[in-house]
Amino acid sequence: MLTVSFFLFVAVSTFLAFRDWRQGLLLILFIGSLQDPVRKIMPGAPGWMVLAFTPVLLAVLANVFLGHPQTWRRFQQAMPSLRQAIAFFASSLLLAFLVLLFNYGMGAWIVGTIGLIGYLFPLLAIALGYFYVRTSEDLIRFMKVYCLLTAVFLVGGLLEYWNVFPASPIIGTDVLDMYWIRNVPGYIVELKSGFYRSPDMLGWHAALLVMFSLLMGLSSKDVIARGLWVTLTAWGVAILLISGRNKMIFMPPIFISCVGLAYF
Repeated sequence: MLTVSFFLFVAVSTFLAFRDWRQGLLLILFIGSLQDPVRKIMPGAPGWMVLAFTPVLLAVLANVFLGHPQTWRRFQQAMPSLRQAIAFFASSLLLAFLVLLFNYGMGAWIVGTIGLIGYLFPLLAIALGYFYVRTSEDLIRFMKVYCLLTAVFLVGGLLEYWNVFPASPIIGTDVLDMYWIRNVPGYIVELKSGFYRSPDMLGWHAALLVMFSLLMGLSSKDVIARGLWVTLTAWGVAILLISGRNKMIFMPPIFISCVGLAYF
């Protein structure tokens, strides 16, 4: 029943994205948060579920670029250097895809296609972001929705760490036949994934929550709102440490360093 409800939500979101692509981008956040838990309760936990948001994103792209033919040209004219970088990167991805097929055969096309899409969509998202942000409030609203939604789903990391609901398929990676550990001199660290499909994803979302909440806290003039963002920052740090992924843990310090340089 939950799986059917999820795909109905995807279908409705796709329809709404055709009507209002800005609303579609916000709906993608909800689908992206739900797709991993839903995948875990599906028979075989199919890997293609990582692209469950794709119909909505395609609807958004069709609405923006096909419904307004001059959109891409306006973006190219506004960002000529970025256009060249995107073209070079896209060509490199296609070459990597062909090398993958050459090395592993046509049987690797599914993995290659998922990787190709995964890297191409952010490039299109850059163009979408250019038109989405009419004022700073557009970007702030999007970031706030992401932060609040992510803060809720990060609870799964704490539930796994405390071993609450150990038999639940949506917590951890048991249903994916994966057990994540990291060897540290003297002991072994058990990595946690919570509701997400891997510790990488839990750590990545926790890191983004930390970085976005810091930005919201710095820009907020209301004392209560600033306290909320500080709380969410601390919450993200806690889950980030629980995930155990070093590369994600290093993201916020590097981000803080870059922001500090920009300010001073």
